[in-house]
Amino acid sequence: MRHSIWPLLVVLTVLTGCPCEGPNPMPTELQYTLVSSTSDWAGTVRITAIVRNVGLAPFISGKGQQAVYLYEDFKLVAQKEFLGLDVDATLELSYERPWDLSVEFRPQAYSAYLAYDPDIYLDGNADNDDCNQANNTLTRSTAGLDALFGS
Repeated sequence: MRHSIWPLLVVLTVLTGCPCEGPNPMPTELQYTLVSSTSDWAGTVRITAIVRNVGLAPFISGKGQQAVYLYEDFKLVAQKEFLGLDVDATLELSYERPWDLSVEFRPQAYSAYLAYDPDIYLDGNADNDDCNQANNTLTRSTAGLDALFGS
Protein backbone atom coordinates (compact mmCIF):
# COMPACT_ATOMS: atom_id res chain seq x y z
CA MET A 1 0.00 0.00 0.00
CA ARG A 2 1.41 3.38 -0.97
CA HIS A 3 0.88 6.42 1.29
CA SER A 4 1.41 10.05 0.45
CA ILE A 5 3.23 12.30 2.91
CA TRP A 6 1.76 15.43 1.27
CA PRO A 7 -1.03 15.94 3.89
CA LEU A 8 1.55 15.61 6.68
CA LEU A 9 3.80 18.23 5.05
CA VAL A 10 0.88 20.64 4.70
CA VAL A 11 -0.05 20.22 8.38
CA LEU A 12 3.58 20.66 9.51
CA THR A 13 3.97 23.77 7.37
CA VAL A 14 0.84 25.36 8.85
CA LEU A 15 1.74 24.43 12.45
CA THR A 16 5.41 25.39 12.34
CA GLY A 17 5.27 28.35 10.00
CA CYS A 18 7.82 26.63 7.76
CA PRO A 19 9.41 28.83 5.17
CA CYS A 20 7.32 30.97 2.94
CA GLU A 21 8.94 32.96 0.15
CA GLY A 22 9.42 36.24 2.03
CA PRO A 23 10.26 37.34 5.56
CA ASN A 24 8.37 35.50 8.30
CA PRO A 25 9.08 36.64 11.86
CA MET A 26 7.28 34.46 14.39
CA PRO A 27 7.41 33.78 18.13
CA THR A 28 9.01 30.34 18.37
CA GLU A 29 9.58 29.94 22.12
CA LEU A 30 8.47 31.16 25.52
CA GLN A 31 11.24 30.20 27.94
CA TYR A 32 10.87 30.10 31.72
CA THR A 33 13.93 30.57 33.95
CA LEU A 34 14.34 30.67 37.72
CA VAL A 35 16.41 33.78 38.47
CA SER A 36 16.53 33.36 42.25
CA SER A 37 14.58 31.59 44.97
CA THR A 38 13.58 32.73 48.42
CA SER A 39 12.10 29.34 49.39
CA ASP A 40 11.13 26.02 47.84
CA TRP A 41 7.96 27.63 46.52
CA ALA A 42 8.83 31.27 45.79
CA GLY A 43 11.34 33.44 44.00
CA THR A 44 11.95 35.53 40.90
CA VAL A 45 11.32 34.12 37.42
CA ARG A 46 12.17 35.34 33.94
CA ILE A 47 9.83 34.88 31.00
CA THR A 48 11.60 35.22 27.63
CA ALA A 49 9.89 35.39 24.26
CA ILE A 50 12.07 34.32 21.32
CA VAL A 51 11.14 35.61 17.87
CA ARG A 52 12.84 34.02 14.85
CA ASN A 53 12.63 34.87 11.16
CA VAL A 54 11.67 31.47 9.75
CA GLY A 55 11.07 32.85 6.26
CA LEU A 56 13.37 32.73 3.26
CA ALA A 57 14.16 36.46 3.14
CA PRO A 58 15.42 39.01 5.68
CA PHE A 59 12.88 41.24 7.39
CA ILE A 60 13.87 44.89 6.82
CA SER A 61 11.63 47.68 8.03
CA GLY A 62 11.44 51.15 9.52
CA LYS A 63 11.19 52.50 13.04
CA GLY A 64 7.81 52.19 14.73
CA GLN A 65 6.32 49.77 12.20
CA GLN A 66 6.49 46.54 14.20
CA ALA A 67 6.97 45.23 17.71
CA VAL A 68 6.77 42.09 19.80
CA TYR A 69 4.50 42.19 22.85
CA LEU A 70 4.49 39.94 25.90
CA TYR A 71 1.21 39.43 27.74
CA GLU A 72 0.58 37.94 31.17
CA ASP A 73 -2.91 36.53 30.70
CA PHE A 74 -4.44 39.63 29.06
CA LYS A 75 -2.15 42.26 30.61
CA LEU A 76 0.72 43.73 28.60
CA VAL A 77 3.93 43.36 30.62
CA ALA A 78 6.71 44.02 28.08
CA GLN A 79 7.22 45.20 24.52
CA LYS A 80 10.10 45.70 22.12
CA GLU A 81 10.26 47.38 18.74
CA PHE A 82 12.62 45.99 16.11
CA LEU A 83 13.80 47.09 12.67
CA GLY A 84 15.20 44.02 10.98
CA LEU A 85 15.66 40.32 11.38
CA ASP A 86 17.90 38.28 9.10
CA VAL A 87 16.85 34.81 7.96
CA ASP A 88 17.02 32.45 10.98
CA ALA A 89 18.07 35.33 13.28
CA THR A 90 16.35 35.80 16.64
CA LEU A 91 15.41 38.57 19.00
CA GLU A 92 14.47 38.23 22.66
CA LEU A 93 12.07 40.04 24.94
CA SER A 94 12.30 39.27 28.67
CA TYR A 95 10.25 40.09 31.73
CA GLU A 96 11.05 39.28 35.37
CA ARG A 97 8.59 39.00 38.22
CA PRO A 98 8.11 37.40 41.64
CA TRP A 99 6.52 33.93 41.55
CA ASP A 100 4.96 32.27 44.57
CA LEU A 101 3.23 28.90 44.47
CA SER A 102 1.28 29.78 47.62
CA VAL A 103 -0.60 32.54 45.76
CA GLU A 104 -3.92 31.05 44.71
CA PHE A 105 -4.65 33.24 41.69
CA ARG A 106 -1.40 33.26 39.74
CA PRO A 107 -1.37 34.12 36.02
CA GLN A 108 -2.43 31.19 33.85
CA ALA A 109 -0.46 31.88 30.65
CA TYR A 110 2.01 34.08 28.82
CA SER A 111 1.64 35.07 25.18
CA ALA A 112 4.07 36.57 22.70
CA TYR A 113 2.42 38.55 19.93
CA LEU A 114 3.85 40.26 16.85
CA ALA A 115 2.04 43.37 15.69
CA TYR A 116 2.54 45.52 12.63
CA ASP A 117 1.58 49.04 11.64
CA PRO A 118 -1.82 48.78 9.91
CA ASP A 119 -0.50 50.05 6.57
CA ILE A 120 2.74 48.01 6.49
CA TYR A 121 1.54 46.09 3.41
CA LEU A 122 0.81 49.36 1.62
CA ASP A 123 4.18 51.09 2.13
CA GLY A 124 5.77 49.69 -1.05
CA ASN A 125 8.42 47.77 0.93
CA ALA A 126 8.05 44.02 0.31
CA ASP A 127 10.96 43.42 2.72
CA ASN A 128 8.68 44.13 5.69
CA ASP A 129 5.66 42.13 4.56
CA ASP A 130 5.27 39.13 6.87
CA CYS A 131 4.48 36.29 4.47
CA ASN A 132 2.61 34.26 7.11
CA GLN A 133 0.50 36.24 9.57
CA ALA A 134 -1.09 33.06 10.91
CA ASN A 135 1.92 32.34 13.16
CA ASN A 136 2.31 35.67 14.95
CA THR A 137 1.13 34.50 18.39
CA LEU A 138 2.51 31.92 20.81
CA THR A 139 0.96 31.06 24.19
CA ARG A 140 2.32 28.88 26.99
CA SER A 141 0.69 27.93 30.28
CA THR A 142 2.42 28.86 33.52
CA ALA A 143 2.68 25.22 34.62
CA GLY A 144 6.29 25.45 33.45
CA LEU A 145 6.91 28.27 35.95
CA ASP A 146 5.42 26.20 38.77
CA ALA A 147 7.72 23.33 37.78
CA LEU A 148 10.81 25.48 38.40
CA PHE A 149 10.24 25.15 42.15
CA GLY A 150 10.84 22.04 44.26
CA SER A 151 7.76 20.37 45.63
